[in-house]
Amino acid sequence: MSFLSPQQQYLLAVLKEIGCLRKNQAAELLRRKYGASLNATNCIIRQTKDIGYLRVYENILSTVGEGYNGLILQAVDIVLAVCAQDAPQIMRTTNPFVLSAYSEQSDLIVKVLHVPAGKEAKRCTTVDNMQPPETQTLVILLLDEPWQLEYLHTKTACLAAYLQKNGKLKLAKCRRG
Repeated sequence: MSFLSPQQQYLLAVLKEIGCLRKNQAAELLRRKYGASLNATNCIIRQTKDIGYLRVYENILSTVGEGYNGLILQAVDIVLAVCAQDAPQIMRTTNPFVLSAYSEQSDLIVKVLHVPAGKEAKRCTTVDNMQPPETQTLVILLLDEPWQLEYLHTKTACLAAYLQKNGKLKLAKCRRG
């Protein structure tokens, strides 16, 4: 049995929870939680891979194999952007939510909800019917296409996220109504 460092244990716990991460996402989480440099992160990933606990496919880390959910990778990017310098606790959640995260520093729960094209009204109803949480909660609607933003009308304040043509995620306020 191999000894795992706290950083390796943390990385594996996150991967067990959500299934996959990009290398840069793992590096950012390890930097925020442990102050790990990029070189240290590369060593952590290499050593964890060499002892058989981790698989690396191009830029994707996984504990389960090649298959990964691109929505999870986008949702992690969103959570890292919203939670500033905090290393949020990232959790898998039930459909239609992609994942949720808790930022202890901000005392904020972030929930990412996927909105497939054509399901805008249904997902807005899901958001509006959510029970009022005990902790401050930010809902972010992850859109397939930028044009979907025009079809989002929620009573609840939330943000929308979508990929721009340059491949970067953009956050925007949803219209209320």
